[in-house]
Amino acid sequence: MHPFVAVRLIGASFALLCFACASASEAQQTQAAGPSTVYTTIVEPALALVEAGNGAQRGTAFCIYSTGTTAYFLTNQHVIADKAGKPLAFALYFPDQPDKPVVGRVVKAGSLSTPSSVSQTSALLPDLAVIAVDLPHKVTTLAINTGKPAQLFNIDIAGYPETQIQNWLQTQKRDLQATAAGGQISGFDLFDYYIQYNGAITDVGNSGGPLYDPASGSIYGIITDVVGGAYASVQHGMAISAATIRQFLTGVPNLTVAVYTPPPAELARYGASKELTGSQTCVSALERLSKHFGEWYQWRTALLDALSAPNVPAATILAQMRQTQQGLTAIDAEMREDVGPLTSSAKQDTVQLSAALIAEVERFNDVNAHAIDQLASGATLDNSALKSPDAATKLRAALEHFNDFASCNAAP
Repeated sequence: MHPFVAVRLIGASFALLCFACASASEAQQTQAAGPSTVYTTIVEPALALVEAGNGAQRGTAFCIYSTGTTAYFLTNQHVIADKAGKPLAFALYFPDQPDKPVVGRVVKAGSLSTPSSVSQTSALLPDLAVIAVDLPHKVTTLAINTGKPAQLFNIDIAGYPETQIQNWLQTQKRDLQATAAGGQISGFDLFDYYIQYNGAITDVGNSGGPLYDPASGSIYGIITDVVGGAYASVQHGMAISAATIRQFLTGVPNLTVAVYTPPPAELARYGASKELTGSQTCVSALERLSKHFGEWYQWRTALLDALSAPNVPAATILAQMRQTQQGLTAIDAEMREDVGPLTSSAKQDTVQLSAALIAEVERFNDVNAHAIDQLASGATLDNSALKSPDAATKLRAALEHFNDFASCNAAP
């Protein structure tokens, strides 16, 4: 289970992968359609039932990309691995041929990491997996919404819950039907790793299914766990956010990235605006800065974990340090843009805190760059400077106050 902590309204942004026969524009074209039409024409045809370990476990997957006859799906790593993390043989099933397994292969494996607090949401490999299958038929794909959903925002979830799986088994795999149900977003964790939602039909088999916008079919996250409640009762669930999915998909070869961007008429639904001024600009900038520092902290913590692991080859450490440095450098640039609006609109202590964040990011980035040069030259790595002083932890705690309007001056 994933206990939910530090609920915070932090927007998710991500670009999903287009499919040749059903691109992100299709979601835009059907934005005025009702939830039933969106589900039957966009979401349901993108779903697949995953069966792993000769029926030991099952879950849901949805298509994110296709090229030729090969389709790529996203699901949870725990759907295709045993409790120890060992990969299992798996196959996908589809409603049009429910008794015919389509053997799948792993393109990128995640981990079974299950963060139980904000401080532990640092895994570079979350509970996600990209899998591929060769299909004789076409499937649709789901675009991921780049808007910022708000608390109590209406959402739908879809997949193959346990009752549908049992029906499929009882009919000797001749009747396979997915289900969908409505709910609302409850909030986000501090670093935009999880989305908390409530829905009436989340069950074991829903793991790996989409959490999506009922108006467009574009997704906000991927269902990963059920926090409480019994089937058919209102439950509080968790979904891995689009921001985390985006980081996970970075570097996956041969995937073309696309986005679903809400049209201007819908921006109000997402709490977005192109003409923010005064304290609104300040709060928006603080939210972005908090989010980007959270991403940087994830990279940093994962690197420190790797350095602390025993018997890791120097070449492996060097490769991870170089990959980490690329991520750190990009985030540093984004944070510099974030602090721009704060100089004139934020309170002095907030300005000072934002400056301290930038300073710590640059300090760690410089130390990591030096360590890369040191290791690449064949010298023994001294990672003490990377681990100390640990100002990042204190700064992260200070971010608890960052998204409050009290951090900003009143609008002029």
